Amino acid sequence: MTTKQEALIYFEENYPLIKMVDFDPASMMVYDARANMMFIIDNGDLPIVAEYLRSHDKIKVHQLFPNVPGIDGIIKRIDDMQNKGVLLPGSVERLISTEPNDVRMRIEYNIKNILMRKFVLETTQQCNFRCRYCHNTLETIYRHHTKSQMTFPVAKKAIDFYKDMYLTFYRRLSEDKKELLLKHFPPFIGFYGGEPSLNWHLVKEATDYYLNCGWEKDGIPHDCLSFSINTNLYIFTEEMLSFILNYRPLLFVSLDGPKEDNDRNRITAEGKGTFDCVYSNLMKIKEADNDYFKTKILILCVEAEGNNKDAVHRLLDSFGCPIDYLREQPYGCLEREPEKEIQYYDENEKEMITANIENYKKRIAENDPNAIDEFTSLYFLEGIESDTPIRRRHLSVSLTCPLCVDNIMIGTEGEMHLCHKTDGSLPLGNVCEGGYDMQKMIDAYRSYGETTNCEECCSCWAMNTCSYCAALRLDGGKWTNPKHTECDLQRRRIEYLLKLFVAAYKIDPSILPKLMERKKDLNKYKSIVDFNAFEAL
Repeated sequence: MTTKQEALIYFEENYPLIKMVDFDPASMMVYDARANMMFIIDNGDLPIVAEYLRSHDKIKVHQLFPNVPGIDGIIKRIDDMQNKGVLLPGSVERLISTEPNDVRMRIEYNIKNILMRKFVLETTQQCNFRCRYCHNTLETIYRHHTKSQMTFPVAKKAIDFYKDMYLTFYRRLSEDKKELLLKHFPPFIGFYGGEPSLNWHLVKEATDYYLNCGWEKDGIPHDCLSFSINTNLYIFTEEMLSFILNYRPLLFVSLDGPKEDNDRNRITAEGKGTFDCVYSNLMKIKEADNDYFKTKILILCVEAEGNNKDAVHRLLDSFGCPIDYLREQPYGCLEREPEKEIQYYDENEKEMITANIENYKKRIAENDPNAIDEFTSLYFLEGIESDTPIRRRHLSVSLTCPLCVDNIMIGTEGEMHLCHKTDGSLPLGNVCEGGYDMQKMIDAYRSYGETTNCEECCSCWAMNTCSYCAALRLDGGKWTNPKHTECDLQRRRIEYLLKLFVAAYKIDPSILPKLMERKKDLNKYKSIVDFNAFEAL
């Protein structure tokens, strides 16, 4: 094993948790997922490292690489790293413990310490649209379009549950952190569907209760309370207009671009196009209150297969309100054409990285204080070490947010679902029956852990950065793992980002600390809120 290429082949065959990318013509950047660590190896040293890892025979290494200066230092460094859990061969036994006591402790910790940031009420399962890509349109067994409507007693129970969870977290905080929480994570509920306008009476009644159920007793001002409505805006009366202008909710409106593109998928239950009506109603809001339109309307645009992306952006970007462009989530799988996207990375990677770097340089030259925003895709690098760890890392990779705690949707009958993305096949309690069902929670956490503790996940160098969460893996009450090609795409995406980091580091070695400093700024980035971490801010 005397060449770089032979060494790389050895690593690829025996060290599945290690990924290497070129750092410069003379060295490689090594990422070790087991230790969550990055470091640099000179190309000339790589065969030495590989041979010593293979044989652990110092004499043989000296014989194979005679007269190499510093070879004993290289060997000592390898021994030290391996003692700390770095550069170990093979896969890991498991990503996360599924022992009942460990699972129960994790759930109890999450319920006590994780803020419920997203709380959604499924006001109705009824919808006046039959969007061709909508999972509720395509599903026939679990969560799909029915006439089921949430009643006010169920909504009241749900709001009471949310209020209790929020206040339990809030009351434990110090006074300065209470103020910080209300600024960045105030009480917030969402009205979801189906289509909420088809149960508008419930939306009004539940809003009134939510806003007037005694938050001020705990020092939470009325003007801190927020809520949202997800709507297709097809039904929009003068009463509804008056309501939103009076209460000023965050209004999520679904629109996929110009008439030709929108009406390709977003059709009524009778098969008619929807653009004309939705666009007209949007303009009514803009005409009535342009400030509300620009600050409180968020257009949700699914960039569906076959749509003209340039035409879509031209129209929606002209509105003057925030736009969220969403990837189409195919029904029945995680990725539509993973092989095609992998090919796209292979063919366009260099140009993509160059464009990103040039944009950063340009913004720096213009003294743009937010130039670092060009690299927010590298947030996943947080926590990665760049020197030999002090101790072995305790591996615990959950591959999801805290199930049914950080994010939750209450179904029309009070069922507690992981979030609005799931198929509704695995409720973990019911707000009308006391809230969480601990045994269901334990069973769900354990079975998810057992599913993700599979051989492919345990031997994947991208294990710490996988974005295929539990909500996407739930299928008919059971967890599923991605297909091999989907995992290949996940790894290809992370490989691209590692290469982007290398390119960014070369022009600015302080890029990572700058990026992590930005990530700590709650005005710019918000993620899971853990009580202990939040109190320590």
